[in-house]
Amino acid sequence: MNEQNSGIGSGPVLKRKSAEERKQLLREFEGSGKSQQEFCDERGIKLTTFKSWHYEKKAAAEPGFAEVAVGMPNAGAVEVIFPSRVCVRTRGARSREELLGLVRGLAGF
Repeated sequence: MNEQNSGIGSGPVLKRKSAEERKQLLREFEGSGKSQQEFCDERGIKLTTFKSWHYEKKAAAEPGFAEVAVGMPNAGAVEVIFPSRVCVRTRGARSREELLGLVRGLAGF
């Protein structure tokens, strides 16, 4: 069933938009330069409905976590601050493994 009716009087029959139609409307909005209100008024879309589509699109595009590659800093100096607020600075760690060994040794791991 693609249509819904409020059942009150002879009001307008609202057609549900497919996922592809919603994506297309969001793309059109992004290129329109108009406010959400203007865009919705021109197309007969409820603003609250459009905002929910926009929110769903943003939520789907934002990852919860992102992988980060850890490498050696170019400067050659490294500073590590432990939760106990102990600060260790070193210069000349030759590799990531050497630095990890130093940090683990100092942290008691």
